[in-house]
Amino acid sequence: MNHFLCYFEFNFLNMRSFICFDLGETLINFNLKNRWYKSLKNEVIPLMWARLKQLTTSKPENIEFTRFQNVLYKSIAREFTIEKNTSFIDRIKIGLSRLNIDYNEEIKENLLDSFYKIIREKSTLFPEVQEILNYLNRRKYTIGLFSDTPWQSPGYLMDRLLKHHEIYSLIDFRLYSGDIKIRKPNPRTLLILSEKAKKRSEDMVYIGDKDVDIEVAFRCKIPSILVNRHKDKRVKLSRKPTYEIDSLLHLKEIISKL
Repeated sequence: MNHFLCYFEFNFLNMRSFICFDLGETLINFNLKNRWYKSLKNEVIPLMWARLKQLTTSKPENIEFTRFQNVLYKSIAREFTIEKNTSFIDRIKIGLSRLNIDYNEEIKENLLDSFYKIIREKSTLFPEVQEILNYLNRRKYTIGLFSDTPWQSPGYLMDRLLKHHEIYSLIDFRLYSGDIKIRKPNPRTLLILSEKAKKRSEDMVYIGDKDVDIEVAFRCKIPSILVNRHKDKRVKLSRKPTYEIDSLLHLKEIISKL
């Protein structure tokens, strides 16, 4: 790939003022490709168990860890899958009820924090992200983010992750599937984000690394930019993006063409 590929041009030069990003593998590398389920079962749920055992209320009585692990894993990941709209919190409630463990706010915060702790420890910021976000901010672009969250986990966990990586303040508007119970490629995802920002869809461009990111942009009739950092691999796509880049820094070269 030579810097970036342009598949077709839009005629709306210099009109795209709302630059919107996906999160996972676009801005932040979760380092969990094809291992989300394994990490949930073997890292997140064991930490949840350890946290529960330390609580003064609702300790798991007469429950073996293996049963706890299997029941929670099934309720979070297998009954509803990662794509379904049932919230992460409701999935936890279902699992705990089957184990006869009373659900309360203390338990909720500890279990959600267990999930956050694992993804925070594994995640890294792609090296060019702060530079390109600062560049866009200096040029007065409005920056948005829409992300599907794993198992419809609440968006405030992703906000915590953005703060941890010191980019929260660089993004003007954020929206997550776990909060609105809609996932990409439903076009309402980006339309709700544009409404929140008081922007028109005609102002938007969407940047992501997956086929679903290109599809949601197509359904919203806005330009799309595919981030493919693996120059030797082609991303399997059902539609062509407007541009394909191997680094977010190439946005400097093409943003005015959108």
